[in-house]
Amino acid sequence: MEIIKGKVLEVPFVNKGGRLIEGAESLFLEVGTQQYFIKIQAGKVSRLALKKLVGQEIKLEGKIANGLWDSDDPTVQSRVGEYVVIFKILE
Repeated sequence: MEIIKGKVLEVPFVNKGGRLIEGAESLFLEVGTQQYFIKIQAGKVSRLALKKLVGQEIKLEGKIANGLWDSDDPTVQSRVGEYVVIFKILE
């Protein structure tokens, strides 16, 4: 676990066909020039709590990992790459 500072962003979800999916926005944490998908189901902070922080700089306890974003099941289609898991908001 590490202390990470970044800005919470809400990014529209566009499917593989290029269609915008309303109501399925993804949350990301911008750290410097890098944006990390926030894997909510792996952490301890709710989507509702994070949505209240969109546009704000936060300090958190968490970890950066690499793998499936949408599911932990390798047989299910998922986005993949680096993501952040948030265990606790510090400020």
